[in-house]
Amino acid sequence: PTSPDAVDLQRCAELLRSCERRLSQLGRLRQAKRVEGRVAVAADALQDAMHLQLRRVSASYDAGRYAAAVGCALTLDRVDELVNRVHMNFAEAIKLCTKDVLHSHVVLSLGGDGAVSGPQLRALELGKYKDVCGQLREAR
Repeated sequence: PTSPDAVDLQRCAELLRSCERRLSQLGRLRQAKRVEGRVAVAADALQDAMHLQLRRVSASYDAGRYAAAVGCALTLDRVDELVNRVHMNFAEAIKLCTKDVLHSHVVLSLGGDGAVSGPQLRALELGKYKDVCGQLREAR
């Protein structure tokens, strides 16, 4: 099963490659110069979309999204970038998930939502992992 936006990502990569090939065939014609910037913008947007898919896969694994990101990277010859991003995104997802669990634990330790002041909640939400761990120690 693939998500609709994952399928679109692969198709967009194929269309982008096709546009790049046609653009190179046009060479230095005026028509080529008019669309060259648009193709570059589309390439940047597609790369951003690929990275977004990877972040989503890291947070909640979806085989369709992952397949789309891999297919896009293969089509765009950016497999090394994809592999580097996967590692970075999974590490970030683990860190955020751990912080969320600690945040919930600290809030519960302080007596639930009603007993936690606004500034305490903001400090928890904005705090870094080590700050949340410090608040957990204080809550004991």
